[in-house]
Amino acid sequence: PQKDAGIVAIIEPGAMGTIKSCDGQWCEMTFNGHTGWLAQSLVWGAYPGERVKN
Repeated sequence: PQKDAGIVAIIEPGAMGTIKSCDGQWCEMTFNGHTGWLAQSLVWGAYPGERVKN
């Protein structure tokens, strides 16, 4: 994941998705069949620096 990567989808505030993994800075998530990366600081429920593996 990179800040200048292409946009896969625009997610509305409050949208619910599935966390696939987080590396402490980025989370790979799925929303309505779209999978992409979000800055972990924007994901509610993923704490700063926390690593998640699904």
